[in-house]
Amino acid sequence: MKAILTAVIAMLVSVGTAQTGVSNNVLTKRICYVKKDAKGSNTGESWQDALTELSTALDFAKAHQKEFTEKEPLQIWVAGSANYSYSPKVGDAVAIDKATFAMVKNVKIYGGFAGKETALQERNWYANPTVLSGRVNNAGVAHIGRLITSEGAMGVATLDGFRLKYAAPINGKKGVAIYVANGSPRFENCAITDNLFGSEALIYVKGTERERATPIFINLQVSDNTPKKEDIIGDNVDDNIDKWNLNQPNNGADGLVMTPWAMENDQYADTQLINATFYNNGGNDLKVAPSASPKIYNTVLLERVDGNFKNIDVQYSMVNGALSGNGNIPVESPAGIFVSLSKDDKYYLRPKRSLINAGNGGLYRSKSDNDFDLAHMPRIMEGRIDIGAYEFYKDYESICNEIPTPYVETIPYGDACSGGGMRAMLSNYNDYDKINQKGATYKVYDHQGKEVPYMGTLIESYSGRIHINQEGDFKLVVSYKSCEKESNLFQIYYSRGAGKPNSPSLKPHPATCDSNSWVEIQNYESNYRYELLKDNRVINTIKNKDLVGLQEGSYELKVYNDSGCDNSSSFRIEGREKLEAPTVEPLPAECGKKGSARLTQFDRKLTYQLLLNGKVLRKLNSAEFTADAGSYQVVVRNTNGC
Repeated sequence: MKAILTAVIAMLVSVGTAQTGVSNNVLTKRICYVKKDAKGSNTGESWQDALTELSTALDFAKAHQKEFTEKEPLQIWVAGSANYSYSPKVGDAVAIDKATFAMVKNVKIYGGFAGKETALQERNWYANPTVLSGRVNNAGVAHIGRLITSEGAMGVATLDGFRLKYAAPINGKKGVAIYVANGSPRFENCAITDNLFGSEALIYVKGTERERATPIFINLQVSDNTPKKEDIIGDNVDDNIDKWNLNQPNNGADGLVMTPWAMENDQYADTQLINATFYNNGGNDLKVAPSASPKIYNTVLLERVDGNFKNIDVQYSMVNGALSGNGNIPVESPAGIFVSLSKDDKYYLRPKRSLINAGNGGLYRSKSDNDFDLAHMPRIMEGRIDIGAYEFYKDYESICNEIPTPYVETIPYGDACSGGGMRAMLSNYNDYDKINQKGATYKVYDHQGKEVPYMGTLIESYSGRIHINQEGDFKLVVSYKSCEKESNLFQIYYSRGAGKPNSPSLKPHPATCDSNSWVEIQNYESNYRYELLKDNRVINTIKNKDLVGLQEGSYELKVYNDSGCDNSSSFRIEGREKLEAPTVEPLPAECGKKGSARLTQFDRKLTYQLLLNGKVLRKLNSAEFTADAGSYQVVVRNTNGC
């Protein structure tokens, strides 16, 4: 019987492998590798042969979930980069409103890998941002409505080390970024940013009376998300997700009816929030149903919390409306609490603030053995643990003060005819010499937060010019040690120009005895405008291709097309041809012979004729000639008849 059972299991594994392309070694090693740009055989058994989509790994895990236990779970290691992200699969009978990353029981999904690690402890979720994107197939056309889904018993299912971005509500479904129904999934070292939300809530948790939902969120950040306009002011603005723009104002003005919720704990939801930071979402932070009993430890919730605080266990936290005692701290102004790095929406604690060393390490340690905060900085750096997703980094502000604030100046170049555009220069680049010597780095990000590739050197050392071959809106980010500063938004674009006309092609014609030289415009275009210039002044407008009757001298001919773009050619007009009158020198006559004479200059290229009384006697073939006594005339002619 044992042999038969083994054979059946082997057959099932083989069938699953054939369908997904995942290697049997994944089941043996209990690790499945995912890397977007992997070039190997894509079997998932190593970084070289990693799967390229997280959805493929989850499909495989779902097909084999009965083989995973709490003691022997499957781990999915996912490599991250600023240059790519992962989005749920759409197509193959999966509609956009059904697309999601569905968590699987006893499957732990870890992000933050560079793609070379051999141990889980080697990953760094800040250095290797692993983005799960709500953009369909990583495009910006439509958006997923539930990015992460956890339904039912989850065992030790975990999502750890990810950034959840660009999801938007669809058809009023709850849980734009994370949806939990029953069960106890674990979410650790995750940031939820740049999503659109409303009454559907970014995180939605519900249970039942028989099976309460008990998810745990540790080192969680929910910040810089955008509320739907109609959920703020009730104006029924169409939020067609195909037209959704993340650049909507992040607006939470006082006195408005506001229903967007960053998190909703619905009926029988006993969520645990441990070292979480909710900030700058433009809406409310937390809604709690009467039958829900969440636990909130070492957490920052500065906006409205709706619920009966008698049912909410709040300890060592800064929570709006929370009861005093249990180590809780009254809400303070966010500007006085956080130092923001807006590129990563990261919020360090400012020095000497009440959140520092004000948490309870035991409440954290009871649920996590993780030694790092959300920025992968050591937890509990001094004394007691800090409140929120980030520890206070004592050297942060002094390091940041070493970085000059980058200012990028845009400078137009070229013209409308020959082309040009707008180039960008880091205007104060010389101010960075000190930190450049200590390893400062520079990156450019587009308006979607993606790093822009470049060839060669990003910034010229002698001019500060930024070299990227893309058009659009960008920000430059300067990184030095643990601090980053970003520049103003700048734009780069290129223009091919209207194009110049060809320069006039001029054929010269030589001067004659009767006229000066002249030129012919061989590429004359009747729909172009031609101007004749002498000494840089326009002296005439040319109406045909022959430039005749011009005085001797130097000229410039300019041609203009319909766009007003010009080109030119220079030429010279030579005067009429002239021959020097021949000089004849008589020679002494000899007795009894004819008289003789001699031309002082004789050029065999010219023609010489001897005339008597205006009549041609003969052609002279040499400088000396003889003739009878009388008065003669010598005429010289060239080949042009002069």
